[in-house]
Amino acid sequence: MAEALSTGSRVRRRAWWQRVLIVLWALAALVGAVFSTWTVRSWVVEPSSVERLVAQGNRLMSVTAPGSLAPRQMQAHFPEGEFFTYVLSGIGLARLANATLYPGVDQSTREVFLAGARRTLEAIDDPFVSDRFGSIESLEHGIFYRGWRLELVNAIVRAGGDDLVGEQRGEAMAILRAVQASPAGWVEGYPYSYWPCDTVVGLAAAADALPDEAAPVVEAWLDVIQVDAATRLLPHQVTADGATVRAPQGSSQTIIQARQKSPSVLGPVLHKSNPCVVQLNNQLTLLSGNLGNSLRRGACYG
Repeated sequence: MAEALSTGSRVRRRAWWQRVLIVLWALAALVGAVFSTWTVRSWVVEPSSVERLVAQGNRLMSVTAPGSLAPRQMQAHFPEGEFFTYVLSGIGLARLANATLYPGVDQSTREVFLAGARRTLEAIDDPFVSDRFGSIESLEHGIFYRGWRLELVNAIVRAGGDDLVGEQRGEAMAILRAVQASPAGWVEGYPYSYWPCDTVVGLAAAADALPDEAAPVVEAWLDVIQVDAATRLLPHQVTADGATVRAPQGSSQTIIQARQKSPSVLGPVLHKSNPCVVQLNNQLTLLSGNLGNSLRRGACYG
């Protein structure tokens, strides 16, 4: 009888601990669900307040601040990591400093963000960063570096950086001359290497800066460039004479398609009747959403 009672007691004790574990597990699951919902909302939902915009700007300021490890961490992941950390963060800061785009951000905060954008321009001008892109006769450091750099300059000028207007014009004209001088329409991104998406970025930036001067250059360029015969899209990589080295790829096409806001630059290359473009555009929302989520949670900053 005593043995039976002892066995029953052990069974009851096990059942009690099991009930406690079940309750704890349920509470943990509930807390996790609430936290996950809040986190996903913070990643996905578009900023709904000035406070959130400013918080995102402060995040960009921190990852590009002197002494930040983020740029070097990104450089360890891919060859343009440090450059992109600075230039994309700088463009974001300049946009937040633009009173036309974000009138709710107060003047003092805009000034801070504009100063942060200028600091990123100084960072990519450092030879430690710019010299990675090599010395190229037609366009020093190549169209990749110079095109994205001009995108940043454009954003700073639009945010009130009038002192850079002269530099903006000079950069745009240098890109237009390099495109004009290329028999196949493509400018080197690295020495002896050509990626069409880099020239597209450079031309779009030049057209944004100097639309009148860019128009005839773009018109002539559209008559020269060769698209991929199978897809009617721009190749991922080409030779100096325009022959395809690597067929169209999603990574470069995403950058190219983002320039649809400049139809005068890309013309029929991005014509929406192109079935490949239609299919690609159906995926762009997901692609940009996934990238945006990663940036919002700081995944790209190590």
